Amino acid sequence: MDNKGLSGAINRKVAIVVATLGRDREVGRLLESLESQSFQNFEVIIVDQNNDRRLKGEIDKYRDRLTIQHISVPEIRGLSRARNIGWRACSAEIYLFADDDCWYPSDFLEKALKAFAREQPHILSGRAADETERSINGRFLDNSTWVDAETVWITQIEWVVFVRREVLQAIDGYDESLGVGELDGSCEGPDLSLRAFESGFNQFYDPDIFGHHLEILVSDPTKADFAKAYLYGRGMGAVLRKHKYGTLSLLNWILRPVAKAVLSLLCLRPRFALLALYTAIGRLRGYFRW
Repeated sequence: MDNKGLSGAINRKVAIVVATLGRDREVGRLLESLESQSFQNFEVIIVDQNNDRRLKGEIDKYRDRLTIQHISVPEIRGLSRARNIGWRACSAEIYLFADDDCWYPSDFLEKALKAFAREQPHILSGRAADETERSINGRFLDNSTWVDAETVWITQIEWVVFVRREVLQAIDGYDESLGVGELDGSCEGPDLSLRAFESGFNQFYDPDIFGHHLEILVSDPTKADFAKAYLYGRGMGAVLRKHKYGTLSLLNWILRPVAKAVLSLLCLRPRFALLALYTAIGRLRGYFRW
């Protein structure tokens, strides 16, 4: 599709920031999906936290077909730190923070830029889906809506969120104490949105905008799964506390995994019950900071 045939905001340049550690072929799949986009006025910023040159082959494969900036920061850990390095390293009007193991349908950017032109939001969010368009890896609303502090939890996943540069500048990007690599290991995306709302910005959710990811299915929980559930829980609890969600909201988010644990026990699935309890405990400890 000819970008000139799109009107208004559709001609604005997008920056796609990819923080990556420990993956290579998955990054190649992401770049392949970006090469196939119908909208091509974008730059890719790869913030490489690896200690080796594993990404060289994948990046070299696409250098002639994509505008790629490769930033090597092996001394830096933390997803939010890497994302902040990425968006500050380039100048664009709209930013997308892609996971290093996601990929996108060919009309993904075109749809997003049309939504920006139509709704004029400061932040635009979508959902995670498999290639049949079924929602995965979270709960998502079925209908489009303007997002608020209650719906922020069911209207986004970090790698399907577009943010205007003015928002990132106003709130200084991601909170680097949140996200993968930190003790409070999740919810840096909702936190960014909530801080944006507090600064007077808005967010629109459109379920027709979706990216792809492998579906996260746990068949037999391991120690790593328990640790991840706890860290993700802590992240949510920390954000609930930071933004002064009250007792009823906390109870809602604590009782959900507790109910899931009870159901798992009734179904004679004790390890799944334990997994849910790790989430609940993490949320409690994140909220009360203990």
